[in-house]
Amino acid sequence: MLALLYILISVLIGREVTELFLLRRVRETTGNRFWLLFPMAFGSGTLIVTWLVYAAAYIVEKITADRHPLFIANLIILLLSVLYLCIVYVWRKKTGRKLARKNWIQEERLFRKELIFFALLFLFILYMMFYVFRIKDGYLWAGFTVFSDYAPHTSMIRSFSVG
Repeated sequence: MLALLYILISVLIGREVTELFLLRRVRETTGNRFWLLFPMAFGSGTLIVTWLVYAAAYIVEKITADRHPLFIANLIILLLSVLYLCIVYVWRKKTGRKLARKNWIQEERLFRKELIFFALLFLFILYMMFYVFRIKDGYLWAGFTVFSDYAPHTSMIRSFSVG
């Protein structure tokens, strides 16, 4: 649940940055810019929140000499992010200012078709992922369809994920 909250707050922070810097410069185009702007909001928001968390963790570690300061840093930054978002939304409501959110989805019919396409693509990729790799009895198994350089890459990726 906390991970979903973290992702949601990151996307909202990224949306603010994306709309602030990008939408004023982009000319009106036809089509749906959601597929461009949502990944940008996710990427920039995650990057900003993560940078702030690591900076806060460094400060917390220096102040408290705590060996594991990331939990406290995450709490601090997420609370500050929620506070910032609340202030921005209340300020917008009082001043009547709105950002150009309506430009994200301009053609709803086309957006529904695109959404169905990407959902089917996601399901296909998910099927292929579980078809090629599976975990059984604590071992990572690669399917018979995997040849060539998958084995060394898998072991290298696994060594990074283990730490």
